[in-house]
Amino acid sequence: MLRGWRVWVSRPARQARGLCALIEDAGGEALCLPALEIRPVSLDWSPVGDSDWLIFVSRNAVEQAFEQCPDLARRAGRIAAIGRATRAALRQRNITVAAMPAAGFDSESLLRLAAFRDIAGQRVSIVKGWGGRALLADTLRRRGAQVASIEVYRRAPPVYSAETLRRTFADGLDAMTATSGEVLDNMSRLLGERRALYDVPLIVVSRRVADRAARLGFTRVEVSREPGDEALFQALVEQRGRHATGRP
Repeated sequence: MLRGWRVWVSRPARQARGLCALIEDAGGEALCLPALEIRPVSLDWSPVGDSDWLIFVSRNAVEQAFEQCPDLARRAGRIAAIGRATRAALRQRNITVAAMPAAGFDSESLLRLAAFRDIAGQRVSIVKGWGGRALLADTLRRRGAQVASIEVYRRAPPVYSAETLRRTFADGLDAMTATSGEVLDNMSRLLGERRALYDVPLIVVSRRVADRAARLGFTRVEVSREPGDEALFQALVEQRGRHATGRP
């Protein structure tokens, strides 16, 4: 399905394994070159009290939180996941997810759930990385919730030597994937002046990331149906099929 294709998988190394395996199993070459590093932030968990809701906004948040505080789930009345990948990471730890958007995988989708529309007086802890969007916390506060952010990791751009990048991109690319705006920004920085690679098919996970890609100068951007590995892989296969038939 992907025989002969060289695909840049740019997500953090720990999360790249599944998609890389799918690409390799389909006969492609997975270039696992992370455009983002996840660095744990050590916390003193003793002040983290009980919450009515514990919201996890990413798979990284789940992994980093439970590595530091294995009994974190016991401190919450109910647990919410922002999307399927986050829910899967929780289920791997035998944790029940009480709320998750049926469609969508962002703050807006979560905030549309009935459980978070009438939230006044409830205590909500949001497990996330440093920085990022403030929409979820700000909206819940406006709705009357008591909100605490538990920031368990930092994102950092990786550092590669010029020679490493030269060798990496010397054989060109047939496709690329980007799972966030920050990953995309770092990809652009790593590509540098290799402008021909901006015309390679780029699979992203949301319209927001696609718009950002267009502003950065990427010309062949496609949005996957979902952000998970299977959906990204399927988008690559479909792109490969269009390439083989000569269709745009």
